[in-house]
Amino acid sequence: MEKQENGFLGKLKNDVANVLLERRWVLLFLLAASALIFEILEHQDVEHPIDAHFVREIVLFVIIYPLAFGLLLNTLLKTQRQRDLLLRQQEIKQNLNRLLMSASTWRELCNRIVSFPATETSAAGVCLYLLSEENNALHMEADWWLEKPPRRPVLQNPLPLDCCGVANHVLEPHLHPCLSHNGHSSPLSSGYCLPLVKDHHRLGLMYLYMASSECLSPVQIDLLNSISPTVALAIESMRAKQQLESHAEAIQNERERIARQLHDTLGQNLAYLRLKLDQMSMENTLSTIAVVQQDLERMRDIAYEAHEQVRQTLVSLKPEGSACLTDLLLAQSRAVAQQAGFSVHPHIVGEAVPLPSTVQRKIHAIFREALHNVERHAHADTVHLSIYFDACAASLIVSLEDDGVGFALDQVRSNGHFGLLIMQQRAEEISGQLTIETAPYQGTRVVLHYPLPQTQSAPVDLV
Repeated sequence: MEKQENGFLGKLKNDVANVLLERRWVLLFLLAASALIFEILEHQDVEHPIDAHFVREIVLFVIIYPLAFGLLLNTLLKTQRQRDLLLRQQEIKQNLNRLLMSASTWRELCNRIVSFPATETSAAGVCLYLLSEENNALHMEADWWLEKPPRRPVLQNPLPLDCCGVANHVLEPHLHPCLSHNGHSSPLSSGYCLPLVKDHHRLGLMYLYMASSECLSPVQIDLLNSISPTVALAIESMRAKQQLESHAEAIQNERERIARQLHDTLGQNLAYLRLKLDQMSMENTLSTIAVVQQDLERMRDIAYEAHEQVRQTLVSLKPEGSACLTDLLLAQSRAVAQQAGFSVHPHIVGEAVPLPSTVQRKIHAIFREALHNVERHAHADTVHLSIYFDACAASLIVSLEDDGVGFALDQVRSNGHFGLLIMQQRAEEISGQLTIETAPYQGTRVVLHYPLPQTQSAPVDLV
């Protein structure tokens, strides 16, 4: 209740002050007349009423003081009007900015741009032309008209760059009447042209068609000049958004094309090969040929592995169906464990952080190779898979440890084991650090430290 009373009193004071300012000369005339009457009454009983003292008081209280007070009020009124105008322009610009930034499509943005000037001016039509770098011409993107089509002017589209002197526009907002250029009549009817410029780069222009008896006031011209950067920023932002969406759509289409191609060619061929090898392995005629049987088993394992790689590639190429790194590594380890006959004990610590697709694929490839090494060479019974997302140190640590036969690391490296070399190269490509700890009959431990994008902190060792 108290706030309402304060608001009412404040509004009343403002209204009274505005009335006094608007009627300031009437008020000053009444004050001067009152001072004159007072001075006459004061000196009427004096023997010589009109003397130097009387003249000084008349000049001071009837002329100088009212005029000085009037000039002060005039300055105050002018300042108040300028303040109100600036506040009004600021409010209009904020509302326009919210209106334009909330547009979800290019067409909606352009329609909002051309419909806005009619809310603040007496424009009969508004056209938005944007510069095309392909043919260096102005193309109409949207228009708004107060009149129906038969009464609208016929405008050229596209417009040449030199229409109304646009080629000579100063690279800043400057609303001006639309004039002819180089002796040629402008394709636009009488009206105003507002250049749209962003960072000294010409984007286009907005044309306001006016009725013959209408023109813009200085206040409206200032307002339109002030909103030009806002309109240019909205156009530039929407164009950038469209480019990103177009780029993302192109990438998605390419991913789907590659996925379909892999599925229709390599995937189908590997599936057929696996089926035929299964059939051949079950034939009794081959069971007596131990060497051929062993080769067939190896071929079948390779086919299984290749088929799994294709399946993982298909998953990674489809973002909407792709799994996180943790799910990929767990699925890979369980599949290899089931095939090789060892047990997997996963250990997950921390909240998973989304990784770039390239990084995720390379980490998956590193530990896929490590798991296949366990399957082929380690003869392990137990494998521990640890995935540690360390938020404090901004690092990811993945560890794979087995209880197998191990090997002499230096000897294997000197013999040119390409699997280990490729693992190291993939780790370096993502700025990771790969460590392999092993010795004969002591098992093997593969650890990858990958710095998460936030910081490049030192890695934390898993215990």
